[in-house]
Amino acid sequence: MKTKLLFAILFVLLAWGNINAETCTESLTDQAKPAELIKCLQQLEKNIETKFQNLKLKALPTGTIIASMLEFEKFQKIAGNAWKPADGRKVSAKSKYATLTGNTTLPDLRGMFLRGLNQFDPVKGPRRDKYKDPDGSRRKAGKPQEDATSLPKNKKNSFKGNAVSAGDHSHIYFKARREGGRTGSDARASSEAGNTGSSGNHTHTVLITAGGDSETRPVNIAVVYYIKID
Repeated sequence: MKTKLLFAILFVLLAWGNINAETCTESLTDQAKPAELIKCLQQLEKNIETKFQNLKLKALPTGTIIASMLEFEKFQKIAGNAWKPADGRKVSAKSKYATLTGNTTLPDLRGMFLRGLNQFDPVKGPRRDKYKDPDGSRRKAGKPQEDATSLPKNKKNSFKGNAVSAGDHSHIYFKARREGGRTGSDARASSEAGNTGSSGNHTHTVLITAGGDSETRPVNIAVVYYIKID
C-alpha cells in the first residue's frame, strides 16, 4: 500500500510537469524489490532533469543564441525542435524567428566570434569610446565583418621593420695627374684613388608580404552555437 501511495503522489507531480513515468512504473507492485524501486526512481530523476532543462530553454525568447558543448542530436533531445544550429540554414517562414526578423535564413556562426553592436537601445544611444566597433553604423545583427589588423595600441610592442641596408654608403673615385712634370709625348699619366665621405642615409617603407599564421585570433575554445526559432 505504501508503494502505491508513494507512486500515486509521484504520478500527480509528474503529470503536473507533463513527464511520462509509465516506462519504469508500470511493472512495479507492492512486492517490488528495493533495487527495482531505486532503478525506477533514478530513471524518473533523469526524466525530471531533462524536462526541467527543456522548460528553462523554452522560457528563453525567440532569437536567443547560446553556446553549447553538445552536438545537435544530443542538444535537440533536451531542447526540442524550437532550437536550431546557427549554421546559415533556412527555416520556415511561419517560424517565430522569421515572423519577428523578416528573415528565413539563420546567421551562420560556424567559425565565428560574436561581437556586440554599438547600439542596443536607441534611447541609450551608441557606444562612442575606444571600444566601439569602427563599422558600427553600417552593421546590423547577423551581419558578418571581415578580418582586419590595426597598429598595436601598446607602443612598446609596435610593428617594426628595417630595410636590409639603411642606405648609408660611399664611392671610390680616381683623380688623374701627371708624373715628374713631363709634357708632351714624354708625359706619363697616373691616378690617385680616394673615397667620398659616408652619406646617403635614408629610410624605406617596409611591405610585409610573407610569414605569420593563417589568421589573427585570440585564445579561444570551440563551441556550437544554437538559436531559438520558436
